[in-house]
Amino acid sequence: LFGVAFLCLFDGRERCNRTFKPLFALYEPTERKGTKMELQLKGIKKSFGGVNALSGVDLHIDEGEVMCLAGENGCGKSTLIKVISGAHKADAGEVYINGRLMKHITPQVAMQEGIQVIYQDFSIFSNLTVAENIAMNSEVQAKQKLVSWKKIERTAKKAMANVGIEIDPSLLVERLSVANKQVVAICRALLDNAKLIIMDEPTTALTAKEVERLFEIILKLKERGIAVILVNHKIEEVYNIAERLTILRNGKNIADGPIREFNKKRFIECMTGREIEENRYTPENNENAKELLHIEGFTREGSFKDVSFTIRENDILGITGLLGSGRGEIGEALFGISPANSGKIRIGGKEVKIRSVKNAMDNGIGYVPEDRLTQGLFLEQSIGMNMMIAAIRKYRKRF
Repeated sequence: LFGVAFLCLFDGRERCNRTFKPLFALYEPTERKGTKMELQLKGIKKSFGGVNALSGVDLHIDEGEVMCLAGENGCGKSTLIKVISGAHKADAGEVYINGRLMKHITPQVAMQEGIQVIYQDFSIFSNLTVAENIAMNSEVQAKQKLVSWKKIERTAKKAMANVGIEIDPSLLVERLSVANKQVVAICRALLDNAKLIIMDEPTTALTAKEVERLFEIILKLKERGIAVILVNHKIEEVYNIAERLTILRNGKNIADGPIREFNKKRFIECMTGREIEENRYTPENNENAKELLHIEGFTREGSFKDVSFTIRENDILGITGLLGSGRGEIGEALFGISPANSGKIRIGGKEVKIRSVKNAMDNGIGYVPEDRLTQGLFLEQSIGMNMMIAAIRKYRKRF
């Protein structure tokens, strides 16, 4: 065993894997059965520094039910999720799981009861492979002392097959799209004996096609008796997947019932507390406006080829396509993260070269990445620092 540890430390995992595969294949955990789940919350209250985040919220979900939790930002949705998952302790109220009063819920207790939360950042390890991320929790819970990479890969493939998805298990998660990162998080939750999966704003960064695939996965979870709570306020998506709707406003229950009881008008009124007229934007003819950006023959091998377009003042240009079509890579190339191999870029009528992020910023281009949390923000820094960091040079003193 000392020799194995020494080899792993100094000669890398791959050689260790090839040399000691027979020794590693020692343990195959048994699959846990049972999906019964009935969650009931009564009069949940939670405040932070005198601010009432939740004021007597009730919620109920049964086995195999798909429910949408909706409300404007700041209405208490995230706080309620954290109470259910044990991340926050409620100041008052009762939580029942399968009819049992849960006097003290911790994240560990919630997971043991089959409650899994998939947050917007997915809480996955970007520097590990797809297989390692999916099998991580089950390996730790089994108290494995040695690692069988073959078993981990087999476990990951089985989890992905359960939701009808195929992703190369050896890929690093940092190379995946947001949609596929979400799939990895769902597969890991299923291995953790999930009976209730809560998804926090799962469609924020997804295209319509990717949303459709996510809903197909949710329906498969429903068929297996797994309950799903979707935190969402996109009306069309809610009607496409949810069976029941619960709406919060200012930390209070405003409405609850079957989705068929909510038309679009009632949905909006319950969320906002007021009537909102629907106005459709009609773009003006902008052909004579000043040209800001012109792209011609834009190409990056393996990502996109011969892309051309022009943006004028006040234009809003949409670039769309299926997963892997190259839509996101065009933005990365324009911002100098992964520059194009060929093509012309003209800004304000002047041809420029963008070979780095600095080139792009010097030419007045900003970039909001697809994955906001891992690529767009410094999470350990303040809001103020994050807002002004792109202009840090303006505020830098001489020395």
